Order: sequence, then C-alpha cells, then structure tokens
Amino acid sequence: MELDVKIETKRMFAFHPDIIMSMMSWPREILDRIIDDVLDYIKPRATHKQQTLINELEGMKKSPTFQEQWPDEAEDAFFKGRNWQDQISNIRPDQKLRIEQIYQQDIELYDWWMRIDRKHNQR
Repeated sequence: MELDVKIETKRMFAFHPDIIMSMMSWPREILDRIIDDVLDYIKPRATHKQQTLINELEGMKKSPTFQEQWPDEAEDAFFKGRNWQDQISNIRPDQKLRIEQIYQQDIELYDWWMRIDRKHNQR
C-alpha cells in the first residue's frame, strides 16, 4: 500500500500431493486459521489494488486441500515431498533459511511439518 502498486496474485498449483511448497498441502484447520488471520489484517486496510490478493485467499478457503483432494495418498506424499525439500536444502551452500525455520513462526504449522513418518520411523 505504501508503494501504491496493484498486487497480482498467483497460486502455486500442484497436480499431485507431494508438492508440499503449496499451502494447499497444509491441513484445512491450519490453512483456514492462517488465511483468516491474514484477511482480518488486510481487509480493513485494502484498496482495490489489493483485491486480487483478497480474492485468492478467499478462493483458497473454498478449494480442496491435498488431504481432501487425495485422501489416500496425501500422507505418504507429504513425507516424500518433505524429504525432497530436505535434499534440496542440503544442496544449497547457504543454509540460513529452511522451510522449517519459516514454519517455526506458527507452532501448529511447525508441529505438523516436523511430525514423524510412522511407517518409516523418521522425521
């Protein structure tokens, strides 16, 4: 708003449930809570230039999460996707920022991310 620019919003789509960089991989209750918090902050301040962001966030609340869209695959796909993110992070020479560090800002989201793969008994 300070810069008086229009926000153009794009959603990360996923055609299978191991694309865990998408917010749609989050459990519904966490996703809706975080979106509601953001909307509560944005809406009173928004102008027409932020409307695409508001529309996209509201649309995400109506879209199926990965657990809803792929109930039989989502849990195994989460661990596959998280392992892939760990591998990518380990390749980077600069280890200053990892997804779990971002998620630590929300304890419920962080706990979800850090849960153990009970089938393989690993984080």
